[in-house]
Amino acid sequence: MKKQLLLCFLLPLFAFATIDWVNVQLDDHVTVSFPEKPTDTDMKGNDVKILDIGTDARCMSMIIDFEKMGVTAEQIAEEMKGEAAFENFRNSMVAQINGGKVIAEKNTMEQGYPCFEYTINMGPDSQYGTMYTRNIFVGGKLYTLSFFEKKEKPKAETRERFLSSIKIKK
Repeated sequence: MKKQLLLCFLLPLFAFATIDWVNVQLDDHVTVSFPEKPTDTDMKGNDVKILDIGTDARCMSMIIDFEKMGVTAEQIAEEMKGEAAFENFRNSMVAQINGGKVIAEKNTMEQGYPCFEYTINMGPDSQYGTMYTRNIFVGGKLYTLSFFEKKEKPKAETRERFLSSIKIKK
């Protein structure tokens, strides 16, 4: 009887338990929170972290170090001054997604750094229906956070928490 009574008091507490997110250090200056520890991988020489959330969603971060390609932070800053940079970036990203189409876009700032945000319909052949991406230019690096989800199973709370979790040390 005492066990049942204790269980009646504890069970409601479990209903309000939240997932402990994991802070992941992307490099010396940037951290991002994932719902769980992601898998580290390499994509064409770029550091990538991926976490699948069942079969319905995926969190992904990627760092592109332009300085490794011979492009300086000053050159990136100069390129970011014009509106053409936003449009060119969008067009090159969408060109890599077969059947992809931009649904929404925003040229903004994130913690004082240029940030290009896009919502992209991934096309009929994609495992995921929609990709939400934030691309933040910090010095000679590009930090990309992407959240992929199936249209019929949106994960808005998880998506927003992941995409807004980036912390940049100055």
